[in-house]
Amino acid sequence: MAPVTRVRLVVGLGWLLVLALSLPACSNAGQGESGAMGPGWDDDNGVGAAGTGALAKDALGGDGDGSGGGVSGVVMPPEEAIPFIAVDGGFYHTCAVRQFGGMVVCWGADDLGAATPPQGVALSSLSSAGLLNCGVETATGRAHCWGDDTGATTSPPGDFFTSVAVGNTHACAIRGDDSTVDCWGMGFRGQGDAPAGVAFSSLSAGRFHTCGIRLADRQVRCWGPTAPGYNHGQSDPPQGVAFSMISTVGDTGTAHTCGIREADANVECWGRNHRGQLDAPAGVAFSHVTTGTVHTCGVRAADKQVQCWGAGGPDDLFDGSNHFGQSAPPIDVEFVSVGAGSRHTCGVQASGGLVQCWGEAAWGKTNSPDGT
Repeated sequence: MAPVTRVRLVVGLGWLLVLALSLPACSNAGQGESGAMGPGWDDDNGVGAAGTGALAKDALGGDGDGSGGGVSGVVMPPEEAIPFIAVDGGFYHTCAVRQFGGMVVCWGADDLGAATPPQGVALSSLSSAGLLNCGVETATGRAHCWGDDTGATTSPPGDFFTSVAVGNTHACAIRGDDSTVDCWGMGFRGQGDAPAGVAFSSLSAGRFHTCGIRLADRQVRCWGPTAPGYNHGQSDPPQGVAFSMISTVGDTGTAHTCGIREADANVECWGRNHRGQLDAPAGVAFSHVTTGTVHTCGVRAADKQVQCWGAGGPDDLFDGSNHFGQSAPPIDVEFVSVGAGSRHTCGVQASGGLVQCWGEAAWGKTNSPDGT
């Protein structure tokens, strides 16, 4: 397939005509870089539909059977078993931080360099979304980003940070000196408009919005879109509720946020709920939570088992797309944390630190380095 001309115009709908003229008739238009919805957008999946959307299987040459179809842009994981301390996923790839040394290992589709982390850099945190990843260097506190450079997202400010969160085309990080937030990348929907002078303890970002836990009162504050079509309530957290952790995800057609309440460790979610992604189990305490495009998973505090809800689970009877098993975790396996991509989920096992993944297997993104 002929290469697609990349267009970086933040001018509302005007970019669509320019992009259409730059593409061959048989190409996949997909996700527009200005943040508008490209042709073939799959509202449930949050990614391009096969054959019509951004980075569809045909665009990579894959056959959709999980093998990658001999695509040169697929990064295979190391063959040896590697223990990790953190894992996260994007549209078509997975990245994890090694338990020893803090180096990052990625596998899956390497579109725009999403699966090519910086070499020789130890990271203390990791965040992935879309085709973008960022982490904080352990030694210096500097943010390192790789993948989609739309809006110069892979060129973060050189400040000292304690943690970083990425949306598809923007990133926000907590400063080490005063715990306020700096953002960079695309910010035309307000996703980069962090409140001035407000200290945060943690952050999470969707494509068009960002949320954080305030340091002073542990309540969630979000910023981002208010326009119809972009605002699904994902930036409207419950008031007067303290949280210990949050995770958010979002795009034009769907967005939601979930957090673990400090009072009882139950998960509370808000935003769009067309596939049950907000339906957290009542009365169940969790130690970790993650959000995919239309699913949510968490690690139960009592037994360290992963429990998921939303699309791709055994109880998902929706007669549409996104039945990839991303909400069907392994049984009788203990985990310490989980990280969700768009259509897949991965977790760090409590015993040994190996990463185990489930869900859509295309491009090898669920083929974690487990020694098998």
